[in-house]
Amino acid sequence: MKIFENCKSGIRLASALFLGTALLSQAQNSPVGSWDCTLSGPREGLAFITFTTNNALFNGTPAPGIFTFTNFQVILPKAVPGPSSDPRTTGDNGRVTTTNASSSSDALSRIFGAGAVGGTWTYDSQGHIIGSWVELSDVICTTNALALFTNMFTSPTYFAITNIVGSNNEYCVTQPIGIDTSEGFTNYIEQQICYTNSIGCTATTNAVSFTGKAATGKHINLVTYSGAGKVTYQGTPPVLLTDFSGSYYATRKASGQPWGIEFFTLTSTNGVDGPDPLNHFYFVQGAGPAYSYAGLGLLSVRNRLAVGALLNDDMTIRAIDGSVNNHKLTGTLKGVEQSTSDQPRITLSITHQ
Repeated sequence: MKIFENCKSGIRLASALFLGTALLSQAQNSPVGSWDCTLSGPREGLAFITFTTNNALFNGTPAPGIFTFTNFQVILPKAVPGPSSDPRTTGDNGRVTTTNASSSSDALSRIFGAGAVGGTWTYDSQGHIIGSWVELSDVICTTNALALFTNMFTSPTYFAITNIVGSNNEYCVTQPIGIDTSEGFTNYIEQQICYTNSIGCTATTNAVSFTGKAATGKHINLVTYSGAGKVTYQGTPPVLLTDFSGSYYATRKASGQPWGIEFFTLTSTNGVDGPDPLNHFYFVQGAGPAYSYAGLGLLSVRNRLAVGALLNDDMTIRAIDGSVNNHKLTGTLKGVEQSTSDQPRITLSITHQ
């Protein structure tokens, strides 16, 4: 009996020591706080990830031991070398679009640009950080006419008309399709087809899971797995950066060909979770010949700037990333610009005014 009690005491002591060691290990490897990250793999770009100790809510109920994080990122598909059979074609309003044989046909390549996502995280049994988030592309909607029914009738009067019926996007198109003289006088054979507008919307979803390790206050390494491939996020705590606010001009090139001049401004702004006194986040507003754009920029301690912007056609998304000079406030940013199924690669050489 005494031996049994001693065994129980030993088990309790071992359990306490194991629990204490696990908690200490997790505390030393805690990701809680913000991280200035770069991406590598089939995706490139920058991210600013903030891990919290706020419990996740499942159906409104707090989940003990499962926490939340936010991830503001500017992502773009990695360039794949390849020849272009027709590098320049004329686009709308004097703009030039670029076709690129290396552009990915994968639907997940539609998910690029700037945006914030939220997710959940915890530790696994080995003390590794694990978690997940979901990305969603822009919703693309198309309107198609769906025929409801067709009527045929004769009329002594020729007419062609479109009538709106009710308030459910229904309308009827009536027009003559022939002449009937079988009764000794002329009648027009009229066809009436009634339609409704069918609106279909699609979007691409990318479910991301990750595992990783952190050294509190030093560095973090996350490996993500999703339909976009295996992407690594490496980061360090954010520090005070040179303020890149101001006016800039840029030379834009597509497929290695000079295209034109752009002007834009960077304005230091608040971060995802509050004020940003460290100059990581920026509003971006600019214009080129026959177009303008607005978006968000993210600056990294690794002397990199990434920008995601939407052009004023509300369709074309730009995502660019590259190295910058903190002293001269210059840089070269490369990435993609998509308005159709193509993703032309572009280069912006920027200079502070």
